[in-house]
Amino acid sequence: MKYGVISYPGSINIGDEVQSVATVRLLPRVDYYLPREELNNPPVSEDVKLICNGWFMMKPKNWPPAKNIIPLFTSFHITNSNSSYKLLTQKKLIDYYKQFEPIGCRDMKTMEYFKKIGIKAYFSNCITLTLENQFTERNDDILLVDPLRYNYTKPYRDFFIDKMVPKKYHYNIKFVGQRRKVIDLSREERFAEAEKLIEMYSKAKMVITSRIHAALPCLALGTPVYFINAGYHSSLFNLNDRFEGIMDLFNVIGEDVFPYSSASVFHRAIRGLNLYKFSGSKPLPIDWENPGPNSDDYMKYTKLLKEKVKGFLLKT
Repeated sequence: MKYGVISYPGSINIGDEVQSVATVRLLPRVDYYLPREELNNPPVSEDVKLICNGWFMMKPKNWPPAKNIIPLFTSFHITNSNSSYKLLTQKKLIDYYKQFEPIGCRDMKTMEYFKKIGIKAYFSNCITLTLENQFTERNDDILLVDPLRYNYTKPYRDFFIDKMVPKKYHYNIKFVGQRRKVIDLSREERFAEAEKLIEMYSKAKMVITSRIHAALPCLALGTPVYFINAGYHSSLFNLNDRFEGIMDLFNVIGEDVFPYSSASVFHRAIRGLNLYKFSGSKPLPIDWENPGPNSDDYMKYTKLLKEKVKGFLLKT
């Protein structure tokens, strides 16, 4: 049997490859890297076992996968930011999903989509929770990984990011981005970027982030992590749908810590006029010297995910 891993040509989000690196580490080998948006027409004709996880998808009309793709649906997320949540849960796909149920879902909302059409589904959480820390020593780095989302204005982000860490610890700060500036990269270069991020997270003193695929790996790697749940608002769709079930695992810093940060017209106007600078700001409420440990609630999902993958690999 051949084994495949999902790849993401053109993706600006290194978090995509972080998830696939976790998948690679669970497989005996990788024979094929299959582009997420082309699973209906893969560049291979022989049967391939594929751990089908992650965010789906940019091109929902390119679904379902071809018959030679044998999927394990786990850590699977259907986005509501385009028509995927409609097209990937059409009634005409019920027979397809029935072959592979139960469907392991990365979030509760995706689980609801499947259950609504009569497909057995369960909350698997994210496959990055299976990562293991391959390093034995830590440094004193405080990693700020996209701490405030890009839908805030740059002046707003810069103002509060500068103030969220006490000046005493500014020399420990390293700024990290999970959003690519260059997308014309080979698959090898993309996965190398993800491996580098995982190494940084593994060695850091702590991580502060608004990226779930920085926060989730940190849980598995034993790195204290604080998730900033701010800026996930839109008049078009609810970005927080991705977090249902996941957020319970994090040390969460809410939107209320950042003045004028909501999606209201008034708050947007204040941000546009830079009047938030008169509101005052304090460092985040964190023990900077000895950051508290993460909850170990994630471990039940680690065990579940590994068991599901092991069973999938053994199945003939």
